[in-house]
Amino acid sequence: MGKPDPFGVGVYGGDSGLLAAAAAHPIPRSKGVPVKKDNWIALGFSVVALVLRLPYASQYLYHWDSVNYALSLDHYDVRLHQPHPPGYFLYSMLGKLVNYAFQDANAALVAISILFSALGIGALYLLGLGLVNRPVAFATALLGLSSPLLWFEGEVALNYSLDFFLVSVIGLLFIKQWQGDHSLWFWSALMLGITGGVRLHDVVFLGPLWLLSLVKLNWKQRLLSLVTLGLVVLAWFIPMAALSGGLQGYIEAFQAESSAITSEASLFVYDQLGLNVSRLAIYLAYGLMGGLLPLVWGFIRLMRQWRTGIRHPLFLPFLLWLAPGILFFVLIHIRQAGHVILLLPVLLVMSGWSLITFGNLISKPKSTYWLVGGLFLLNLIFFLAAPKALFGSTRLPLQTPSRASLVQRDKFLGERIQFIQANFDPGKTAIIAGGLNIRHPDYYLRDFQRTDLSYRISEDWTSLPENVNTLIFFDDQIMPDLALNDLVRHEFTDGSMLRILKWGANEQLWISLSGLEIREK
Repeated sequence: MGKPDPFGVGVYGGDSGLLAAAAAHPIPRSKGVPVKKDNWIALGFSVVALVLRLPYASQYLYHWDSVNYALSLDHYDVRLHQPHPPGYFLYSMLGKLVNYAFQDANAALVAISILFSALGIGALYLLGLGLVNRPVAFATALLGLSSPLLWFEGEVALNYSLDFFLVSVIGLLFIKQWQGDHSLWFWSALMLGITGGVRLHDVVFLGPLWLLSLVKLNWKQRLLSLVTLGLVVLAWFIPMAALSGGLQGYIEAFQAESSAITSEASLFVYDQLGLNVSRLAIYLAYGLMGGLLPLVWGFIRLMRQWRTGIRHPLFLPFLLWLAPGILFFVLIHIRQAGHVILLLPVLLVMSGWSLITFGNLISKPKSTYWLVGGLFLLNLIFFLAAPKALFGSTRLPLQTPSRASLVQRDKFLGERIQFIQANFDPGKTAIIAGGLNIRHPDYYLRDFQRTDLSYRISEDWTSLPENVNTLIFFDDQIMPDLALNDLVRHEFTDGSMLRILKWGANEQLWISLSGLEIREK
């Protein structure tokens, strides 16, 4: 006989470990609570997530990608990296629509992040419910609700929160269709096409799982699924290409970006392989946090029962969900923590599954309450109290998804932008930036000179306009070792410096990747 459900919603599991905790087939609903309440429970999780996210919304565009998206709301052109390839067309158009209400690109994009971060937690609850059972759904949603990475991405102007919501929805649709619900073929194809318009990579990474879901359809449904997907993709691809110089212009921009990414591929380059693996591990730790240890425990337990495990109904769809993305991130490219959000829905379900199984095995139902609550609290504390960076590092992977990171980033940008605007003549001042700030002058200081200097510098020497007599180094990421007697430094309240270079009326500044020179006109 099964053990009492620690969440008070029926009976679950047996004594044979992880596999017994989910039954022979995924259990879409548990006994006890009326099914009609599940949508209200999901909505409740979304409301709680919304309340948690609202106080910490970022005030400035967080990342250079955020600036790309913001600029695309005014003028969409992938060739100009407004936004960067492959285009994210539907995300930009949604941002443009929301911006009619906000009249502020960052506020509009952050509002989208907050909303879909909250809705994503409700979708995560329904994913756990649809694939396993209600206890697992509760544990999964609580881990997702407090995940530092999901929380952080819900506060900034990036499209990862919208991606998390969409991936959670289409993952559930695909798996339920593969399990035999043939009525979902239209919605599966439609949602995959829409998701591709937000993040095109998802069509590639989740394509194998979608193809698996087509196996049990009849030939007419398969054909109609392909047609539906194709029509949805064309509906956003055609205007995207048209706004980016036509098909040829778009392809050239896409190829240039692809070449830059593949140049970092770790195939046969062991240093890059190690870097990619370490980034992936760190980013997954940020996303799972308290759920990481249960996931590892469950994985080890599953490996001990691998012959049974590979026959489990969820083994193949979970494998096809995870494997393409993991292989790409390890062998080709991973830079931002948000990249792993594609993997988090299924990994969080597996963590919730492991937590409930562990409570089942120790035969102390109340212990499961305390365990889930403790991990929820651990995640909460990390987001609210963790320092901006681990070990005091300036390396991007060790920059934590935390409240401190949001506060310090807003302070860093706000003080610099306001100081520059108040103290320098836009007609005579050029600005150069690096790192995360490489495009911020293009948006916040667009009246100043050569705001594109940061990413236009080449091996060849180029001169600034003759009317310019001041160059501002927005951060220490650009030419950090520059040592000139004429440099002036302004210190901000956080201890950071703004470097300023001035020269005479009869002089002109020349700059290249190798440095800069002040020459006579």
